[in-house]
Amino acid sequence: MAAADGRSGAWRVDRNSTAPTARRKGGSGLVAGLGVRSVHETAVPGEAVYPGCPVRGPGLRSWRSTRPAPRRTGRGLGVDRADGQATCARSIAAGPCDTVTAAAVISGIPAHPSQIWRSHHMAASVPDAVQGRCPTCRKLRWLRPGTGMCAWCSRTCPGCGGGRRSVDQVCAACRRRAAGRHGVGPCQRCGRRRTLDAATQWCRPCSDPARAEPLAACSRCGVQAQWARGMCKRCYEHSPHTVETRAAGWARRMPRKPSWWDAFAEHLTTHRHTFYAADALTHTARLVIDTGSTDPRTLLTEAHRTFLWLRRPLADFFYAHRLLAAPVGIEGTRAFARRERRIQAVPALLRPAVGAFADALVAQRQNAECLGLRPNQLKTIEIRLDTVRDLALHLHAQGHTAWASVNITDLEAFLARNPARRASWLGGLRQFFAHAHRTGLVLHNPAAALDAPQQRGFRGTTLTLNKQRALYRRWSTSTDVLPHEAFIGLSALLHAATTTELRHLTLDHISIGSRTVRFPGRTVDIVLDG
Repeated sequence: MAAADGRSGAWRVDRNSTAPTARRKGGSGLVAGLGVRSVHETAVPGEAVYPGCPVRGPGLRSWRSTRPAPRRTGRGLGVDRADGQATCARSIAAGPCDTVTAAAVISGIPAHPSQIWRSHHMAASVPDAVQGRCPTCRKLRWLRPGTGMCAWCSRTCPGCGGGRRSVDQVCAACRRRAAGRHGVGPCQRCGRRRTLDAATQWCRPCSDPARAEPLAACSRCGVQAQWARGMCKRCYEHSPHTVETRAAGWARRMPRKPSWWDAFAEHLTTHRHTFYAADALTHTARLVIDTGSTDPRTLLTEAHRTFLWLRRPLADFFYAHRLLAAPVGIEGTRAFARRERRIQAVPALLRPAVGAFADALVAQRQNAECLGLRPNQLKTIEIRLDTVRDLALHLHAQGHTAWASVNITDLEAFLARNPARRASWLGGLRQFFAHAHRTGLVLHNPAAALDAPQQRGFRGTTLTLNKQRALYRRWSTSTDVLPHEAFIGLSALLHAATTTELRHLTLDHISIGSRTVRFPGRTVDIVLDG
């Protein structure tokens, strides 16, 4: 309809000055006394694939009529005006297409025009494709006849065999490997987690001398590789800051902090690995919160029911700090269990001799206790059994089935596995083969001819002369130094007193009248300066 001033038909409802101001933003208004509003008319079957969808609205021309040519809807779909059926663009000239009818309904849901176009495209490109649910992605797709999966899931990388989404021949990981880019990992030089070079296993900044950052030394061990908090990875994992932080955090979260909490954290720091100690603190705090009690016996009972592994560290701490009375003979029972585990690890043909050796060591310990001598510690017996167990496993791998066939060459080969522990291992082997020779298990002692030469004297790090002079002036002239610090420092600096001598020093070793001191194990008195 043309306007009075000669303008053509409006695209939308006229909302100019002829419409009231209050109705310009609304959907209806009065124009020349007539009510005019935007109308959504329902399409007839010849106008769209979906008869319920509107074709005339505020955004369409009001004078638009039904188009005689097939109208494209979606991707490649049109309308056959003769019979009112939806057809694809390819079948307009070739005749009616039954692909639309086959894909019109998928599981009872009317198909979208884009699904209908994909169905025709798949049917035309892969004639043997079958519609169904893909076993990999569990979606309704056209399944490939060769793989039984959809087109996306059927794509596999020829290099690694993994799935790929792109149409390229190989996946992204194989393309990176082909380009010489290896995976991300810790750099062998700086320790940072970055993309590494294939040849050197260094990151890119370390591989380029111009961009390489100077390595910082560890604040604890001095290794030129910092990991975190100014420490290398090994020192960081063994640093007690993790246990201290965990203990402080759970102390604030618990409704009532146990009186033994700080002592328990210190005990775990010295007796357990850092990560193990942190986990033990976390589970103990949760037990305190869940039970609402800090009683040691209650916590042990609850730990035995919920976290069985937590009972051992809790029991060790409570028994060591006299919070609970230790059962009679508990240390002997635990030591016996540890010895049995080591004996059972020995091959069956060599096991009886190791069991007899363990019994002999325990008998020697009991005899020494009865005679008032210094008996071997239970830990020492376990170390000796560890050495014999490792030797038995080594000999069994070499084909030995009896201890009588062991010679010096076999023992040398075993000791060469760890030269740093040669002296310790040789001590255990001498005791074992001496016992075997006395009991008639072997005709000769193959460990008697072996030796472990060790360097005598102090082998640790020493202070420079300038630092020693500065400490000497501090301990001899400064009045702000505590007396025990000056005594320990001067004894170690001037008289080479060891930590063992200083630790076992008592008042009986000090003579106040003659102003002398005699360190334990020495025969000469040291005169103290006035």
